[in-house]
Amino acid sequence: MKRFIVIGIVLTTFSCGKINREKLSDYLDSKPVSEEWLIACAAGDLNGWQEVGGGVTAVFFYPVEGATNKRYFETKNLKQNKDDFSNYREVKNIEYHDVFNGYLNNHIIKSKKEKWGIMTYEVNDSIRVSDPIKIQPVSRETERRSILVTVEENGITPSFSWEDGEYKENVIYFQVVSDKDGNLISGTYTLDREWTFYDTSNVVINIKPYPTPFIETGKLYDFTLMSVSEDNWVNVAEMRTFKTF
Repeated sequence: MKRFIVIGIVLTTFSCGKINREKLSDYLDSKPVSEEWLIACAAGDLNGWQEVGGGVTAVFFYPVEGATNKRYFETKNLKQNKDDFSNYREVKNIEYHDVFNGYLNNHIIKSKKEKWGIMTYEVNDSIRVSDPIKIQPVSRETERRSILVTVEENGITPSFSWEDGEYKENVIYFQVVSDKDGNLISGTYTLDREWTFYDTSNVVINIKPYPTPFIETGKLYDFTLMSVSEDNWVNVAEMRTFKTF
């Protein structure tokens, strides 16, 4: 499996969204808005995300079971108030891709114009809304440096640690352990720059708590890290392969 399966998933095709005039505020007035989280973030860079082209951003999100009517809204630029939903308009013709064989989703933005973005979807006739995502592939490229991530192989309880890289404003870290077929085994968030499989004592969000994840001896697995800032931009994204024994 090629490097960065989580980062560049299915980026050989994408569509440039067409803005219509529907506002996010109008959509949110049409149905009840849930207080449940919609976890979303974005990563990208100026020179080309996974060799697709300059200014490409991947928006990642976790679709809970039963999520329907996925929609993405964005502002014209970063100067607009990110908390005013009337500044967001829907991007049409979005093509969503499976990440980790569908456990996560993403879609691709091919633009060098920086802006705010918001993901939504519906669950049981109510709308879930992500926090605003600062789309900034030009001014703050996502780092991809394997030297930032350390894997300590220790049988079926490997430990992982990492550094922040150029930007130190990360507030949370997303870790995924996946098998070589791309299936997500565990998905966790910590505030610490370290985590041990499968110790949840420092886990603050767990997107796959049941059944308890496990890995087998004598196999190769991938560890993927995303270091996320307060505005949901991914400052560091890296994947390392490790082997159990």
